[in-house]
Amino acid sequence: MKTSAGGRTAAGSSLAAAWPLAVVLMTFLSPTATAFDEEKNWYTRYPAYPPYCSTPDEMATRGIPPLDVDGGGNSSLKLGDSSLRHVTVLLRHGARTPWGNTLNCWDDYWSNPETGVWDCNLTAWLSPPPPERVTEEGAEAGNDEAMFLFEKRYDALNFPSGNLSNFLNGTCQKGQLLLQGYKQELQNGKFLRDAYIHDNSNENTPRLTLLDVRPGRGYLKNGPWQAVYYRVDDEARTLMSGQVILRGLFGKEMDHYYEKKSKYPVIPLHTADYKRDIISTNENICPRLKEMREDMENSTEYAAKFKESEEAKTLIDFTRTVLQLPDQTQDMHAIDCLMTTMCTDRPLPDAVNDYQPSNRREEQEIQVEQPEGSGDYGPNLFNRLMDLDVEKYTHVSKANDSEYAKLAMAPLWHEILDKLEPHLSSDDASPKLAVYSGHDTTIIHLLASLGQNVWGDKDWPPYASMIAIEIHEFKQDTDKFPTGFAFRLIFNGEAITSLIDGCRADMDVCDVTVLLNRVKSFASNLDNRDCSPKKQAPPEEETTEEETTEEGALDLANLDLDIFRSITPDDEMDYMKSEGKHIIATPEGIVALVFICLLCFILGSMFSCFCCKLCCRVRRRPRGSQLVATDDNCDDLALTTTGESSYHDNAEESNFDNDGQTKSYTDDYGATEAGRGYRGKGYRDPPGFNNRIS
Repeated sequence: MKTSAGGRTAAGSSLAAAWPLAVVLMTFLSPTATAFDEEKNWYTRYPAYPPYCSTPDEMATRGIPPLDVDGGGNSSLKLGDSSLRHVTVLLRHGARTPWGNTLNCWDDYWSNPETGVWDCNLTAWLSPPPPERVTEEGAEAGNDEAMFLFEKRYDALNFPSGNLSNFLNGTCQKGQLLLQGYKQELQNGKFLRDAYIHDNSNENTPRLTLLDVRPGRGYLKNGPWQAVYYRVDDEARTLMSGQVILRGLFGKEMDHYYEKKSKYPVIPLHTADYKRDIISTNENICPRLKEMREDMENSTEYAAKFKESEEAKTLIDFTRTVLQLPDQTQDMHAIDCLMTTMCTDRPLPDAVNDYQPSNRREEQEIQVEQPEGSGDYGPNLFNRLMDLDVEKYTHVSKANDSEYAKLAMAPLWHEILDKLEPHLSSDDASPKLAVYSGHDTTIIHLLASLGQNVWGDKDWPPYASMIAIEIHEFKQDTDKFPTGFAFRLIFNGEAITSLIDGCRADMDVCDVTVLLNRVKSFASNLDNRDCSPKKQAPPEEETTEEETTEEGALDLANLDLDIFRSITPDDEMDYMKSEGKHIIATPEGIVALVFICLLCFILGSMFSCFCCKLCCRVRRRPRGSQLVATDDNCDDLALTTTGESSYHDNAEESNFDNDGQTKSYTDDYGATEAGRGYRGKGYRDPPGFNNRIS
């Protein structure tokens, strides 16, 4: 029987009454030596890894920083007593597989098993509705209360030679959370616990205590997760990432809950139809977003930087010529191609295996040898390809005071404020913690909507990136915070509140009105969210047949004939010669010329044969015969034989007696008496005319 990481039985009678859930999704890893040993081989192939990969060393730097209350030693910036009222957390899922099987990477990306086949040890567990829940809903569930779990395995299609396999040619889903991603999100959960949960083991400061879970504080009865709002879009990787964070955040309390109640806790998961959701950018439900993006991508500024600049032309030529993109009409998907390969220790093409650390946290004595053959395109091609691809996206997000980001994130900001604002007026408001599990685009547009300086042009959210928005209450510092409430914005372990216009550069916290005024300007009323396209296609005018003919007819009266008069015969001949040379110079033209020659030869031969047969008929008269007119109109001509013919034919076809004398007869062609009669008009030789005449 398989067990979870905590060692509990995954199925059995003890689980029968433990699941008041409709559907449960859990992460699972078979506890084999191979699986545990896999972690030892992570991040070993390359001398350095981008922050995007979120290696263990990188993740260790992303804890929630303490609140700076002394102003860096400046007494005028010291803060009085404060309390933490609410925290909103927004995160990106952890490391994953490629998002699709149509990535435009390099020539053998999908054909090479090392990069084109993805197998996963991490699976999901699902549960059917427990009988007690079915009964609560008013249906008969039966007397049997047995419960069980499904382990979801993507291993049913395994015939790649017959084109019957999963999109990623293995047991992984597109965009599935990897084991590395599980570990990253578990670390995020521990960061949140260390900062905001007060128990008997950690030493967090009272200023950052959000939930006190010590005995006697009331949270152990039903669990501290009762004060949590968990929001996610309906994607497996985001669902699982959020669940793992909650495990890292409340693991001890979940153990205690199970020991006391012999059942697992139930945490509501709030989601929506994926194609209608707004956790990330959704152009399907807001056509104006697509129109704005296309306008920006078609602008002269965009073309000058990302299509016509020397750097863009150089990198585009490099991807087509050296990397040999499978689809030469499209740009390279550099972010996903390069990062999903490198972050999972798969082989990069030699031409782009030149990553150089650029983050300040990575400024070490690491020099990566430049690959051979990159001299024509310059050094650091990995970094440059990434920068170009990233800037294409952030340019759209931040253009025109981030109008795209504001319109895209307005519904999500509306949800965030709906959970945040009640804490500005009530001590007992809930939820205390709101967790939103989303995507890289969620992070980019959300921060870009807060101002031009908050998100960098060349920045892309690493795996398991996390934003925290803290709401603090200050009862003494009314000169610094007129409303008595301040917010702190944290991204991946760094307070970035000062990057927002209106916030002081020397403080980590800022009056909450700065945040509310900025966000409410575009997210306060979703009824007024203008998602309709501004460019309306002109309606097609209905025209009558007479109007269509009149408009489409050639106006000979007003036609400028000078264009024809200016063309001389020499011009026509030169044009024909030029076109002829052009046609003959192509393989298609040569084939057409040969075909025309053969056709002319065949038609000419047929015409020659016809003429020869006609001449032979006229000449086939008996020697000594003469034509005599039989009437005044010369309509009838009589052929009279005056001598023996030298023309011989088969005796069997003769119409004469064996003695050579003329045989009188009358036939359908009008021949009478001593020979054949010829009808002048429309005459045709009768069958058997080839006779020897004596």
